[in-house]
Amino acid sequence: MERITAGGLQLVGSKGLSTLGRELRLSDEQAEKLTTLCRQMQAYYPHQEFLEETIEGYQFDLERLSVLYGLDRVRTVLLNMRIEPGRKWFPHPSDVSEALEELMKKEREEEREANPWHQCGRCSSGMVIVEREGGRTAERCQCWINWKRGEPAADRKSMGVSE
Repeated sequence: MERITAGGLQLVGSKGLSTLGRELRLSDEQAEKLTTLCRQMQAYYPHQEFLEETIEGYQFDLERLSVLYGLDRVRTVLLNMRIEPGRKWFPHPSDVSEALEELMKKEREEEREANPWHQCGRCSSGMVIVEREGGRTAERCQCWINWKRGEPAADRKSMGVSE
């Protein structure tokens, strides 16, 4: 598979990521797509040169972000950054990460709007009264917690949510 190089160094590759004892990495096909995307991005910033350490860091971070958030989201963010007014430099991975968090927030909000919360028969306004050793206390109901996490409506139905 062809890689982006600058001074003989790879800009994007397929380094494995070790998280909780399992190796996470992009498939060869996904790594090729990320390589192509970064090559296109780099063409927009021909005046920018990278040190070896910078290339290795970007390589690791962009693939890691692609594994964590999905290649499609990374692609969306990078393409949006490419046409961002005033952007003069290849986006730093932390900028990409911030944009990905904003995208995820927007996706969660859209999911909540498309799937509004419905209380189950066990709670009142998403709260339940729980008996504890020291007395009674109010806690969030599991149906509300699941909805807040953005779990699909089908999963909420198993919690007794009436639609």
